[in-house]
Amino acid sequence: MKTLNKFILLTLIASVGFFTACEDDEDNNLSYEESQEVLQDMDSQTAADLEEMSQTDGMTAMMTLNTMDDPFAGVVKSTKEYQVISNIKELALPADKKLKTVKATDRFAFDDNAGTYTWNNTEGVWDYNESPTDEIVIVFPADSTQMDNNNATLTISNYQDTEIVDGEYSYYQPTEIKANLKVDDDEQMDMSFTASWDDNGNPISMDISVLLTPFNFTGNLEEESTSGSLNFSVDYNDSQILDAGVIVNFIEGTQDAEIIDGYIQYRKMRIEANINIANIYEIEQNYENYEDDQDVLDAINEEIDAKVFHDGDKVADLKVGMDDSTQEVIIVLVFNDGTEENAEEYFENLFTQTQEFLSEMGVQL
Repeated sequence: MKTLNKFILLTLIASVGFFTACEDDEDNNLSYEESQEVLQDMDSQTAADLEEMSQTDGMTAMMTLNTMDDPFAGVVKSTKEYQVISNIKELALPADKKLKTVKATDRFAFDDNAGTYTWNNTEGVWDYNESPTDEIVIVFPADSTQMDNNNATLTISNYQDTEIVDGEYSYYQPTEIKANLKVDDDEQMDMSFTASWDDNGNPISMDISVLLTPFNFTGNLEEESTSGSLNFSVDYNDSQILDAGVIVNFIEGTQDAEIIDGYIQYRKMRIEANINIANIYEIEQNYENYEDDQDVLDAINEEIDAKVFHDGDKVADLKVGMDDSTQEVIIVLVFNDGTEENAEEYFENLFTQTQEFLSEMGVQL
């Protein structure tokens, strides 16, 4: 039931009622044609927003820097493998990466690497100056097609990490990052990040705030013994375009999900759901106790209450179904007139986003 995982991805995000009170009132139900229109508009807008985020001046500069030689190798006579630049780049676009970090094989000693690193395009090397002693300043070209124009300055005022030991192998995850990026003297990125990790390298808590002009991202994750929560939002020119929250209740004595409640609001589109994930997993494990695939799907749908709204009006219910031609499990939109359609074509751009968003909750699908 590989496709069932995509349904869980989408509908693990459940009802909290943050923006609108979405009552299941027949007067607020959109027609099939209206529902199709708003769903198609949403997927197109998602693609456009992600494209704009990835092409901001700040992200373009960070992508250029990430393709260049590591400024900390050679200059400080080190052959160690750091992930400082990669982690800043990854965290600078959390709407795409969802609070993801890159594991480093070596600890980064911030004080030992303080100073100014300036790209020397003639020699193809980084020139190093020991000043300042309390910050790392990297001066480099923002545009990979103009490598002789050092018009970007990345200032890292703090970078701390912690060692994670996995048997004979160990690696490092960041616990604090503070960084600022200017291009042509204009601020394009400002980042503040803190995190704590358990012995297995999973996040226990995480807070991030990123200004990636003109976008602003904020997110936080907290895990306790009986539950976990994650909240995330994106503003565009001071207007909120995305807000999401997930609460996961764990099975007693474990870190396995039992009940998941949450929501995702993207512009005027909202998905709400309530899912008994433990019961779904149990159904899958006892597949042989059901007469056929449809009986299994019916049982799973009993454990899911998921709806899609647009500006407070109901668009459709979400459930799992079967593709008659391929006999594959699919995610189905059940519109208000009873028409059913494969949901994936409408949510194609959201599936990838949601998967990494939820994986940080420890829900492996």
